[in-house]
Amino acid sequence: LSLHRDWESVEEIVGSVLGRLRRRTPDRPILAKVPLDLPLIRVDAVLLAQALTNLVDNAMRHAPGTQPIEVEVIRLPGSIEISVKDRGPGFGKVDPQHLFERFHRGEGVPADGSVGLGLAICRELCQLMGGVITAESRLMFDRQIRKRVMKIAPFLVLDEDPYPVVSDGRIFWIQDAYTTSDSYPYATAAGGVKYIRNSV
Repeated sequence: LSLHRDWESVEEIVGSVLGRLRRRTPDRPILAKVPLDLPLIRVDAVLLAQALTNLVDNAMRHAPGTQPIEVEVIRLPGSIEISVKDRGPGFGKVDPQHLFERFHRGEGVPADGSVGLGLAICRELCQLMGGVITAESRLMFDRQIRKRVMKIAPFLVLDEDPYPVVSDGRIFWIQDAYTTSDSYPYATAAGGVKYIRNSV
């Protein structure tokens, strides 16, 4: 799966997805709440649209009758959250983390021809783009992976280009980081730094 990230408009991606779903299921109300002043986020527009489509499809499949589906985009400090809400029975008594495993079904979910891959695919698509997904059907994207790392280890100097790798079927983000010092004996400073080590 190739990744083509660019600075994209969340409003346009959500609008495109919901427009397509409304035409496909005209009897099912799909409500949207999207602020007009959202910043651009660096994602793969095609993959984000697919993840959102899977979430809304999942909500329509398990919510009763013609009950509306609600999609809301929220601007948080340093990130964007996209939530999908329905009036279905919920996931039942199940560990939320299992919901994103391949071929897993929620408790009491009837057989409808699906194979239980929708949420697993959503999680993998979000992780590939540096986002996360929760059991409350929320997609969250930090605008920059480096900012997320800086919250954890503000004492490190970070490389400017983190990248994803796949291992054992899981996606991991790699962020090179450096320890530096301005007090290394007999060294000549470059940019205020006398010692640098790629230790992380």
